[in-house]
Amino acid sequence: MSHCLFCGHNNGVVTDWPIECDGCGKILYSSPKPVVAVLLRAWGKLEEPGLIVIKRGIEPHKDTWAFPGGYIDYTEGWRAAAARETREELGTDIDPTLFRLRDAVTTPTNFLVMFVGAEVPVMDSAAWADHDLTKTLNDQGEQEILEIDVVDAWERADRSLGVPSHDRWWKGMNL
Repeated sequence: MSHCLFCGHNNGVVTDWPIECDGCGKILYSSPKPVVAVLLRAWGKLEEPGLIVIKRGIEPHKDTWAFPGGYIDYTEGWRAAAARETREELGTDIDPTLFRLRDAVTTPTNFLVMFVGAEVPVMDSAAWADHDLTKTLNDQGEQEILEIDVVDAWERADRSLGVPSHDRWWKGMNL
């Protein structure tokens, strides 16, 4: 956990917890929040659906592709977090009860990433195309999402996702 959960500042390698973030001054503990990564099927460039990905505008992994998602807030269930992140990042409302857990992994830095899919029909790009990405701001006013795209099974060998846990899941999954 090198980056601050609050401001994204890189605090380097940390071995003694808790620490005070050099960027925002908040106290950080070695008990990171769990994360949801949302898997939504959508029509892409080919005649078969792929998965929606977002280009990150903030650290860690700025300017790389990842699945939409983010931290599960305190007292929030993972389904509610998936619905909230989908609304914030894609501008699309999905009933939280439609989300199903597809996989859960622990990263080398001990983050729990829950890969969740929504049992909804394949989405058309119109579902998120008009979403104003300049409004996807974090607490520091940085734009979180730079671009939205769809990756399909044919691109799997040629296209990597920038978040390592997302890429490992992407390379090994079945659409």
